[in-house]
Amino acid sequence: MVENGIHQRYFEGRDEVEYAELKAVLRIDVFSEQYDAIKLCLLYMLNWILMGLDEREKVPVWQFRLVEDLDAFDAFPWGAHVYMQSIYGFKHALDGRRRRFE
Repeated sequence: MVENGIHQRYFEGRDEVEYAELKAVLRIDVFSEQYDAIKLCLLYMLNWILMGLDEREKVPVWQFRLVEDLDAFDAFPWGAHVYMQSIYGFKHALDGRRRRFE
């Protein structure tokens, strides 16, 4: 984890950060560092707009590490990542429910 990064400053370095917690921090609109709001907005946009995750999903810890370096975040192959996540979601959408449709 990045020492004194946004994950540590706003979420005490917890393993799981929920959508509601991220949204609450953004609503408070008081940030310790200059680019914290941008980094938090990027996490929000990535998970709940671009990837369309359910609000019950958690922010992956690896994303907190990546967003600390905005150049690395920009260089990450997000298109391929979102595509692979979408394919996985389509393939497993009916897992556990298949019997209803047979």
